[in-house]
Amino acid sequence: MRRLTSAAAVALVSLASLTACGGDDYCGKLQDYDNDTGLAKANFRTPAGIEKLYDVFVDLDKSAPDGLEDEYKLVVDSVRATKDGRADDLDRQAVATAYAAISDDARNRCDVDMG
Repeated sequence: MRRLTSAAAVALVSLASLTACGGDDYCGKLQDYDNDTGLAKANFRTPAGIEKLYDVFVDLDKSAPDGLEDEYKLVVDSVRATKDGRADDLDRQAVATAYAAISDDARNRCDVDMG
């Protein structure tokens, strides 16, 4: 019984540490999107491409690591604004800074180059 309790405690601590940093789910999603040849060929200047980009960032935002909430919110909101024809309302510098932070984290945490 004592071994089972110790094993359960180790599993819970491991799970908590994975969740706190975004876990394997986030890196797994990033790697899946990085390997998606259809996404790599998408034209993000078309309505369909913008919709796909929006879906990707919304999905990544759901499992993003702690500390990137504001950056993902800004990027998701900016893609939504572009999708809705409100791109002129964007603070492009703020969006670029947020995307750079997300991209740097993806490279450092998950070894994924978001390009």
